[in-house]
Amino acid sequence: MEVQKQNRPARNQAIELLRTGAALGIVAFHAAIDGAAVFYAGLVVFLFLASMMEVGPNWERPRTAPQLARRLLIPFVFWYLVYLAANVAFGRPPFPSLHPLTVIFAGPSVHLWFLPFIFAVLVLLNVAKRRVSAQGVLLVAATLAAVVLAAASWWRPVAGEFPVPVPQWAHAAAAVLLGAAFGAAGRNRGKAATVIAGVIILAGLAALVVWPAPGVTAAYLIGVAGCTAAVALKQWVPERWNVQPVADCMFGVYLIHVLALAAGGLVLPKNGLVLVMAAFAGSLLVVYVARKYLPVTRWVLG
Repeated sequence: MEVQKQNRPARNQAIELLRTGAALGIVAFHAAIDGAAVFYAGLVVFLFLASMMEVGPNWERPRTAPQLARRLLIPFVFWYLVYLAANVAFGRPPFPSLHPLTVIFAGPSVHLWFLPFIFAVLVLLNVAKRRVSAQGVLLVAATLAAVVLAAASWWRPVAGEFPVPVPQWAHAAAAVLLGAAFGAAGRNRGKAATVIAGVIILAGLAALVVWPAPGVTAAYLIGVAGCTAAVALKQWVPERWNVQPVADCMFGVYLIHVLALAAGGLVLPKNGLVLVMAAFAGSLLVVYVARKYLPVTRWVLG
C-alpha cells in the first residue's frame, strides 16, 4: 500500500484533466467556433481552480507578491513583447485599443489580461489567509459570489460599455470568489458555515438561471458543475490515470495558442474544429518540448 501511495500522482487528476479540457475550451472560444459562449466555461474553470488551490491546499503555504510576480508578471511582460512584435510584423495595429487600461492590463493580445488579473487576485487571497479565518473567507466569498451572479443580467451589458479588460474583470469576479469559497470550505471545520455558504451559492446560481445573462449563464453553470464534479470525483479516478505531464503544459498553451490559431488559420479553414484541435495540439507539443528540453523556458511558459 505504501508503494502505491508513493506512486500515485500528488494532485487530483480529475482536476488536472478538467484543467486540460478547460484550455481546449479556451482555444475553441478564441477560434470563434459555434457554441463559443459554452466554451468560455474554460475560463471560469481556470479562474475557479486558481483561487481554490490558493485558499485550499495552499492555505498554509503563503506566497509573497514577488513570488507571484515571478510566476505571473514575468510571463506577462515577455508575451506582451512577443505579441506586440507579431502585430507589428504582420501589419496589424499594435494594440486592439489605445485606451490606457487596455494597453497596461491587456496589451497587444486581449487574452493576456488574465495574468495581471490573477496576480492581483492571488496577492489579495494571500493577504486574506493571514488575516481572516477559513470560515470568514468561506462566508464572505460565497456571499459576494452569489451577489455577482444574481446581478449578472445587470452588470454584463454595463461592463461591455467599458474598454478591455473591464468586461473580462467583471466576468471573472464570481469565478475567483467561488473558487475561494470552495477552497476555504475544505479548510473550514464548521459544518454549519459550509452548509450556509452552499445554500448562498446555490441561490446565486439559481438567480443566474432565472435572470440569465448572455455569455455568463451557460459558462458559469458548466464551469462550476465541472469543478464541483472534479473535486467530488477525486477518489474515483483510477491510480493509473496520470495526466500531469499534459496538465502542466496548460498555462503555456493558454499563452501561445493565439499564435497557433493565427498560424493554423493560414492553411486550415477558420472557425472550424480542425483548426481548434490543430492549434491545441501544436501548442501542447511546443510547450511540452520546450519545458522538457529547455527548462529555462519555464520562466515564461509556467
